[in-house]
Amino acid sequence: MLKVDHVSFTYAAKKVVYKDLSFSTVDGRPNCIIGKNGVGKSTIFDMIAGLIKPQSGTIVPMLPAAEIVYQMQSVPMLMSVTGQNILSMFRDLNPGTQRTDAFLATIYQENIIPLLDEKFRDMSGGEKRLLIIYAMCTLKRSLYLFDEPTSGLDPASARKILKLLRDLSVHSQVIFTGHNLFELQDISCHVIFIANQQCIFQGNYEELMAHYSEDDPVQAFIDALNQGRID
Repeated sequence: MLKVDHVSFTYAAKKVVYKDLSFSTVDGRPNCIIGKNGVGKSTIFDMIAGLIKPQSGTIVPMLPAAEIVYQMQSVPMLMSVTGQNILSMFRDLNPGTQRTDAFLATIYQENIIPLLDEKFRDMSGGEKRLLIIYAMCTLKRSLYLFDEPTSGLDPASARKILKLLRDLSVHSQVIFTGHNLFELQDISCHVIFIANQQCIFQGNYEELMAHYSEDDPVQAFIDALNQGRID
């Protein structure tokens, strides 16, 4: 479990991101930090990863960089490399720290083998994202941070990635960000809803929808933004 306690952060240009942000993650399930674009989801990831420091408040535990995998929204990669080149690069840069869990073998057989000989530039957006996230999941770490891992993907590709994160969360702490409640209908996860510089909700998808008596995830998202904190 990771605990963010009364964190505040303001950028040099005096843009206030958080005034009093508090939430806790859970073990054994993925944790999804959700909120509209520009709310500061990437900033909290940067703080959890130790790239920037809160100006007040605490994040516990603060893990060393060697225990964290952090997937940012864009991953620079040479277009001429193959899928196998990419997997080899991750393996060679992190010798002796590969996972061998059964869920990785399954997704490798079904989705990664066809990409081994394909050049990165020829892969679809979903294939590129799945390959990179799979490679990151093979690294044995305590905490995995995925910043909008399904952004711009079709529903089938997004579902594959969310299933991968769900399976990984059984073994390590997994936190990902997003802004689409639709994607959370088919995955058991802990939802952390951020708006107005604070956490306005913590709980599962069903609890969030029940609070607003909504069947429509889009309307529930809008209601949460309009009504603010859920006590």
